[in-house]
Amino acid sequence: MVSYAAGCYRSYETFTVTSDSSKGAGVYNGPEKVFDFDITSSWYEEDPEHYVQVQWSNWIPQINSFSINTYYSRSQHPSSFKLYGGKKGASSADDLLLTMEDLEYTSNDENQFTMLMNENNYQLLRVDITKTQAGNLRFNEMALLTCRYSVPDSMELNYNELQATTRVTSVRVGPIYDGFSSCSVSPSLPAGLSLDSETCVVSGIPTATVDTTFTISALKPFSTQASFKLTVTDCDKTIIEVERTYGASGYAYETHSLYNVKTGLAVETVWQNTNQKASTTVKNRYCVESGRYELSLDQVSSNQWAADSYIKINTVYDDESVTIVKWKYDLASGYSPSITVYLGDTIPRGSEWSYKMGELPANWKEDTIPEDWKKGKKGEFEDSTNHIQLYKKSFTLEDDIAGSMFEMGIRYKHGCVVVVNGYELFRNHIDIENENLTDPASDSYDELMYRRVSFPVALPSAEDNSIQEILKKGT
Repeated sequence: MVSYAAGCYRSYETFTVTSDSSKGAGVYNGPEKVFDFDITSSWYEEDPEHYVQVQWSNWIPQINSFSINTYYSRSQHPSSFKLYGGKKGASSADDLLLTMEDLEYTSNDENQFTMLMNENNYQLLRVDITKTQAGNLRFNEMALLTCRYSVPDSMELNYNELQATTRVTSVRVGPIYDGFSSCSVSPSLPAGLSLDSETCVVSGIPTATVDTTFTISALKPFSTQASFKLTVTDCDKTIIEVERTYGASGYAYETHSLYNVKTGLAVETVWQNTNQKASTTVKNRYCVESGRYELSLDQVSSNQWAADSYIKINTVYDDESVTIVKWKYDLASGYSPSITVYLGDTIPRGSEWSYKMGELPANWKEDTIPEDWKKGKKGEFEDSTNHIQLYKKSFTLEDDIAGSMFEMGIRYKHGCVVVVNGYELFRNHIDIENENLTDPASDSYDELMYRRVSFPVALPSAEDNSIQEILKKGT
C-alpha cells in the first residue's frame, strides 16, 4: 500500500493518457504505466525527451501536489522537467505550473512535491521531460494528489538563515512550495552562487566570503518576496573532495567509508542501498584537519565493484582539484580493500617563505636561512633583477608519512631545482652544467601553474648500503 503525506489523497476519477512516445496504448512499457497505480511497472525510453499528458473527463480533481515513485531507479527518472496545465475546455496544456531543474531524488520510494495551484482546476496536466541523470528514461509512477494544506499568500523559504564554507558547502535555498517563478534576488549573490529565475532557487558552492541578508522576489503566480541571511566563511584547514562514480550494475551494494586515523572520526560513510545511483558521479566536499585518513571499501554481494565503478579522493585549491588517490574494491585484481593516505599540506598554500632574488649564494642548498633573506607570501615577492629566484621554507612533520613517496606542488613556468634536507630531488629545464645558474632555463612551459612531482621518502646512500631518510616525523 503506497502512502502519501498526511492529508493527501490520490484521485481515482476517469482519465486518459496521451504522449508523443511511439509506444501505443496497451504496450507493456508505454507511457500509460506512469499513471497505472502500479509502482512496479514503468514507461521506458532510450531518449528521455518526451511528454506524457493526463486528461480528466467529467469530474476534475483539485490537484495541488504530486509524488514520483522511483522504485530503486532514481537516476533514470525525470531530473529536469516542466509541468503545464490546461483549464476545462482547453485543447492543450499551456499554463506553466512548475519547473524542475537537475532534481535530486532523496528516496527510492515516494518523492512528494507541493504546488501553488490554489484557485484553478486543470482538466489537462502535461509533464515535459528534458533530462534524466542516466540519459535514458524509466518512469515508474506519478501520483497526482489533492492535499489539505493552508493556501499560502506569501513565499516561505526552506532556510531563514544559513552558514556555509567557501569552496565546500553546497548551498540550495528556495521556496518550500513549488511553482513560484519570474524571480530575482537582491543584493547580488557572492561568486559561486546563482539564482534560477524560473524556480526562485539559489544554488551553488560559494567561492567568496559574505555576511548579508538576501531577498528573493517572485512575480508569479503572485507578487511576493522572502529573505534569508547567508554567512560564508573560509576553510582554515584542508578542503577534500570525495568523488564517487557508480557503474551501471551492482552499485546499490557498493559501500565506502573515509575516517581520520588519529581521531577515529568518520568524514563520509555510505552504506548499501542508501545514496547510490547507477551511472552517476557524486562529489562531496569537506573542511578537515590535515593528517592520515583510512579509506575502506566493500561490496556486500561480490568480491569486486563493477568495472566502471571507482572512488577518488581529491584536495581542493581555489578553483583547482588535485587527485590524491583513485581506487576501487577489486579483490580479484589484488586491490587492498583498505588504504591509508595523507590528506592536507605540510606546507599550506599561501604560507610565508624566505626568499632571495638576483644572486646564488654558495651555501644556498644548506638548511639554514640567512638573516638577510626577505620574507613574503604568494603575490608579495619582489621581482628578480635577472632569472634567479631562490625560496626557502622550514617545516616539521607531525606524523610519519604513510607510504614510500611524498608529493610536492611546485608553481613555476621555466626551470626549477628542488632540494629537501640537503638532497637534490628534482631538476627540470636546468642542465647539470648550469649548476651555478649563470644561464636562464633551457626550456619553459606555456603557463605559470602548480605542477605536482612525487619524491621518495628515503634514498640509498652513495657511500655505503645504508638508507638515508629524507623525511620523517619530527623533521
